[in-house]
Amino acid sequence: MPFRLMHAQVGGAILRQLDFEAEAASLTVLRDNLADFGSVRIPAPLPELCTSETVVMEYIGDLRRFEPDELAVGTRQSAVRAVLAAVYEMLFVDGIVHCYGSCR
Repeated sequence: MPFRLMHAQVGGAILRQLDFEAEAASLTVLRDNLADFGSVRIPAPLPELCTSETVVMEYIGDLRRFEPDELAVGTRQSAVRAVLAAVYEMLFVDGIVHCYGSCR
């Protein structure tokens, strides 16, 4: 495993995410690229509120956290497949690394 190369690539991708103007632009590209993934929704950045120090995205009010036992097995499997397909598209087709944190 070429650890130094992997470290440089992943570390560089994470550091680039500290460029918030580029991150907001990348989020717009990611949103456009994944628009056909009907079950995956990417929040839109709000350009009028984004700065070199912040990325502000639209609020998606109808989201809620589910416990695994609240969803049928088929629903959970569909959700996992949709997320994995979107992540694959994002990373390996589009070459975009986008990470974000969430608050509870």
